[in-house]
Amino acid sequence: MSEPYIHLGWDCVVPSRSIIMILDMDSCTERPATRAYIKAAAAAGRVREIAPDMPRSLVICRENGQNVSYITKLSPAALAGRLEK
Repeated sequence: MSEPYIHLGWDCVVPSRSIIMILDMDSCTERPATRAYIKAAAAAGRVREIAPDMPRSLVICRENGQNVSYITKLSPAALAGRLEK
């Protein structure tokens, strides 16, 4: 049996079990701690911008022992719906 994956946009798919959390970009970037996390992750090369224009979600995944963040234009509701399927 194959492992379920979720499509984050464009040509990016991740194993659904690797997803730690999905955050709404509008609300999460209001918090200083989240902005600091995104800045540190970007400086470490662990942010993947799938859709740089109009980002709607921040998806944090665990890959090879490290957190990797994906910025996508898909809404958190759309991504959650894909996880439920």
